[in-house]
This record gives sequence, structure tokens and C-alpha cells, in this order.
Amino acid sequence: MAAAGSIRRRGPNQAVPWRSDGPVSVLRLPLDVHEPGVRRHVERVFAAVFAVRRAVQRDARAKVDAYWAAHRARAVAGPAAVRDRLGLTRTGLEHAAYRHVDRAPHLRRSCTKAVAMHVADSVWQAADRHLFPDAAGRRHGRSRVGGWWAFSRIPGRARSHTRARKWETFRLAGTLAGHDAVFGRAGRLWQPRRMPAVTPVAGGRPVRSWWDHDGALAVVLTGTGTGARDLVLPVRLPQGPGREPVLEHYLADPQRWHKIDLVRYRDPGSPGGWRYEAHVMVLGSGYTSPTVVARRRTAAALHRRGGVDVNVSNLAVVSVPIDANGSDGVHATQITKTGADADRLAVERLRQRRRDRALQRSRRATNPSQYRLSPRQQRRADRRRTAGLPPVQVAVPGGARIANAAGVPAQAYRRDQLSAGYLRLRGQAAADGAARPRPGVPAPGSSPPASSPATARTWSSRPVTCGRGRGGGAAVSTRSPPACSWPPSTGKPPTSLNVG
Repeated sequence: MAAAGSIRRRGPNQAVPWRSDGPVSVLRLPLDVHEPGVRRHVERVFAAVFAVRRAVQRDARAKVDAYWAAHRARAVAGPAAVRDRLGLTRTGLEHAAYRHVDRAPHLRRSCTKAVAMHVADSVWQAADRHLFPDAAGRRHGRSRVGGWWAFSRIPGRARSHTRARKWETFRLAGTLAGHDAVFGRAGRLWQPRRMPAVTPVAGGRPVRSWWDHDGALAVVLTGTGTGARDLVLPVRLPQGPGREPVLEHYLADPQRWHKIDLVRYRDPGSPGGWRYEAHVMVLGSGYTSPTVVARRRTAAALHRRGGVDVNVSNLAVVSVPIDANGSDGVHATQITKTGADADRLAVERLRQRRRDRALQRSRRATNPSQYRLSPRQQRRADRRRTAGLPPVQVAVPGGARIANAAGVPAQAYRRDQLSAGYLRLRGQAAADGAARPRPGVPAPGSSPPASSPATARTWSSRPVTCGRGRGGGAAVSTRSPPACSWPPSTGKPPTSLNVG
């Protein structure tokens, strides 16, 4: 019994955390941000979260430096005590993120403490890999402070599977049936080019809470913006032949939705230069079409063991009977490029070479002091100096990068000044690389075959928990090679395949 006059404080939760031992899969949902107000809102959210993340990364680097410098304290009190005193723990970095948000009111309008906590957790993961070696005794290097252009993901908090209506960061509001009711025509989805704004409705009537919303799907982040305004991003479901069973598999049961991350990609063709997606982690394995299941069963019944030999210009697939005394011998299939594929690759390589030269010219023009003159430019400068003529300012030096005797550049490439054209061209290169067709992976915005829905990925993982007994912790998973692939279903193994 507590002593008289003592203050009762809440202790740690004694309940057993929720746990899932099954696989998880991730579904990528495109988001529509064509409306200028919504686009500015999501850009402010990314800017605020980036500021908090950068501040926590600087704190973590300072704490790591202090930890390694305190070798005497580690020898006397122990490493764990020194880390606790410095705040070099997951909880310590979370409280550091809270302080940054509290001391910057302008960040509080666009970043909630729940989001700041998970940003701090992502920073701690990098520090954890540096502080503690792996099974082989290797450590990761000290984490660096990330840049704006490399910042592409805001981690979300996993929903609570033990308490109703507890989803603190990004949530997926609406239902698949409600989305079909709004945009479905003749049994298929017909979504407009510009998705309309989503407001909470229940049974066709407006409601105040997003928890009661059963209409079109949207990603919602509450607690940001001015007044009672929430960040609402309409979801554009992938549409086309063969999409219905995939969407039904992932989105029909809202109880399987576990966690949502907000991700952005460089895309000069999109409004604002960024394309946004919601990565929805779903409890359960990925979708497998009935044709693929039948083909796998047929392949398993052959009782053969196969292997793949990857070469520069072709693939060799070889299979042998499992039983050494089997009557069937060795089967081999070679996968090569066709003439059309070679022509397409030649065009792509030419375009890439031209783009690389344009990027190199832009970098040299904006950072001329970091490059030497080319031999031809140097001879010209020597001739003018000998003739007593004034030197000519070279706009684009053509020589090598200025470096020391070991070949290390005097200035790191990440510290170069980059023009707006350089950033736009590099973003276009990234967008073209993502849009390049690959076997089994459709280009963004295209309609893939019915049996190759590549907007979802599946990983076998460690148990997913809502950790630390708080009923809604972040998902803890370890990604391994996909447990379910997405090859096109042709009914039988192909004898030749066109690859790029």
C-alpha cells in the first residue's frame, strides 16, 4: 500500500503485448495531392518531420561521440550505465524528440509527438547497429545526418489490435466497399484523373469522426494543420484487369491493416515534384492467383531440382530429377534478349549517357573550383599567359576532380552546390528508372496482367508486436527475401522469355 502523502504514478503496463507470428505483406497505394492546399499541407508535414529527424540525428551523433570518449566511465560504471546517463537509448532519443517539438511551436503544427517518437526510433536503429556488433562481430559506422533529398519516408505507428479505435498516426479510413460504391461502374473502378476531396460519411450521411467513415478510402493524419483541419490524402486504387481479387485480398478486412508509412518519390511530372504513396502493412501473406498456385503444384509434382545460372547477356535454367535413378534427364532452358529488347536497351543506354553528360556539365559549372582544367584548356591558359593576355574564365572545367595524393576528393560530392536543373534532371532519371518495365513489375500508372499485380510485396518476418505493453507499439519486423513472388501466369514454364 502506498505511503501517506506519496504521489501515485503510473507504472509499466503488466499486460502481455499483442503478438503476431505470421507473415506480413506490404501494399503500395498511390495518393492524390493535386489540390494545392493538400499538397502544401503534406509538404509542411515532411518539412517538420525532417527538421525533427535531423535534430535527433545530431543529438545521437553527439551522444555516440561522448559515449566512446568516456572510456574510463565505461570501465568503472559499465557501458549500460553510461548510455543511460547520456540518454543514448531508445527512450532517451524519444524524449529528445519530444523536447524539440515542445520548443518549436511551428513544428508542433505539422508534426505530432507520436510521429516524432517513431522518427526517433528510426534514428535509434542506426545507433543500435553502431553500438552493438552483430553475430559476426561487425559494427555499422556512425550514422550521418541525412539530407533533404534522401528523406523519403515517415514511419507510422502500428494500430492497436487489443483496443478499439486506437491508431495514433497515419490511418486508412474508409472501406473497399465504400470506395467501390463511390467510383464503381458496371462492376469496375472508374476513378477520375483528379480524385475529389474525401469527407467522413457513414451510410451516405456526413459524420464528424473518421472512425465512423465508411466511404472512399483516404489516408488521414489528425493533429496537424491550423484549427480542426486534418491531413486527408485521397487514395487512388490500382485499377485495371486482374486488380479486383488483389484489392479484395488486402483491403476487404480492415482488421488486418497493421501499419501505414507515408512515402514520397522524386517525380518531376507530378505537382510539386514529388509523388506520394502509402505503404500499408497487412497481416498475412501476399496474394497468389489461382493460376500460379496450380502451376506451382504442377511443378512440385515433377520431383525435380532446379538452378539458375546468371550471365551477362542471358540466363540458363537447368533442372535435374530428385531421384538419381530417374528416367528423365537434364532439362535446360536459356533465356536471352530478342532483337527488339536489344534495340530498346541501346536507346535507353544512349539516353542515359546523354543525361549523365548533362549532369556532369551542370555539376562542373556550379562547382568550378573543385575541378582542374583539361589539357586543352590548360594549354590555352599557358599560351595566353605567355602572350601577356588576361586569363579567360572557364565556365566548365574539363579536367579531373581536385583530390589529394590518395585520390580522395578535396570536397565531398555531397557538399557540392547543385542547380535546380541538376535536381530536376536527376529526379527525372529516378522516375524513368522506376517506370522502366521489368519482368513481373508493371510501370507506375499502367495496368499489369491479371496474374502479375506487383503493387504488393510479402516478407516472412519475426513476430510482429505492439511492443512495450502500451497496446499500440510500432511493428517490429525483419525483411527477408520475398516469400511470394509475382511471375506472369502462362499456365506452364516458359521456354523463352524476353528480358530487359
